[in-house]
Amino acid sequence: MTAFHFVLRSVSHHRWSYLGVLAGAVLGATALLGGLFAGDSVAASLRRIAAQRIGQTTHVVAAGDRFFREALADELAKAAGVRAAPVLLARGTATQPATRAFAPQVQLVGVTPAFWTLAPEPTSLALDAARNEIAVNTVLARRLALKVGDTLVVRLQKLGVLSGNAPIAGAEAKLESVRGTVAAIVDEGAFGRFNLEATQVAPPSVFLPISLLQAAVNRPQRANLILLRAGPALAAEPLASAKRSEDGSRDAGDNRDGLPTSGSPTKEAALNSALARTVRLADYGLALPWREAARAFDVTSERIFLDPPMAQAISAAVPAAQPVVSYLVNDLRAGERATPYSIASATTAAAAPFLPADLGPREVVINRWLADDLQIAAGAELTATFFQVGAGDALVEKSATFR
Repeated sequence: MTAFHFVLRSVSHHRWSYLGVLAGAVLGATALLGGLFAGDSVAASLRRIAAQRIGQTTHVVAAGDRFFREALADELAKAAGVRAAPVLLARGTATQPATRAFAPQVQLVGVTPAFWTLAPEPTSLALDAARNEIAVNTVLARRLALKVGDTLVVRLQKLGVLSGNAPIAGAEAKLESVRGTVAAIVDEGAFGRFNLEATQVAPPSVFLPISLLQAAVNRPQRANLILLRAGPALAAEPLASAKRSEDGSRDAGDNRDGLPTSGSPTKEAALNSALARTVRLADYGLALPWREAARAFDVTSERIFLDPPMAQAISAAVPAAQPVVSYLVNDLRAGERATPYSIASATTAAAAPFLPADLGPREVVINRWLADDLQIAAGAELTATFFQVGAGDALVEKSATFR
């Protein structure tokens, strides 16, 4: 018997066992191939959804609940040689008056014509602010049964400069309404899926002329997002403008502006350099008025309080700058007499020369008006009552006594 005949007889004898092994191998290979095909299909779907969400956008400048100049988008586009579109992003609700259909958590997108050129399939859509023309995506159109020509009422809360429960925040934010006419229903190819959040669910969206949304939130000529499309030429852009001489040393590796940079001329570094050249005080929500009474400049914020990193940056840039903290006091009391609603300020003797250099941590200086109102003199005890934010953001009344 030859080796071939021996193998052949062995296979014939154990044919049922071998058929079971073959069936198992075929089944396993089928499962593996199916998993590979499904994984590739899911990956392709995720890539397609991501492309529909961001369109041709490659980078963004985002400010969240803060605002910068709308003109910064054009200035940055010219400085970096990219395409840019300013956007004002907010949240609200939408109601169709005819049917009273209601949609919560609607994405409100204030746009200019440049926004539509960055869509997955660039288009030209001009919304007339004078006619209160708006566009909606297919998600919202289906939910509210909207069609072109219908009226839609959008409601949103006017954005504040600080938390609504802050002690000096004032009255609650007013609910604003915008009534518009649906001029277009945009599909996924025309930015109907626009969303910066990594989600597969398209949000209901209303697209308004940016001036309409600016008026509603009382932020004229402001935006909180810039969409950028950086071409391949940007990566080769020389960064000499970002490098300075050693006496004012700064190079492209610096990351003071918050954008990722590296020592090589990358797109991010080029955009970082362009942003550093175009950003202004107003883009940080800051102003620099001259105070004649104090004979000094005053760095003020539209958000009432300066963030610690911002205050540190100002102090580093201007060593002579002096910090001031002001807070609302519910009342100032001395014995049986009280003065309601005053402002207490803390600063340094360098900023306020009338303060004693040896002023202790529990010592205060008051003006003549308050001294006369409370009928007190130097050395008297003064109790201040004020609010602090406690657990669950609840306001808790506290007090402290000073001399």
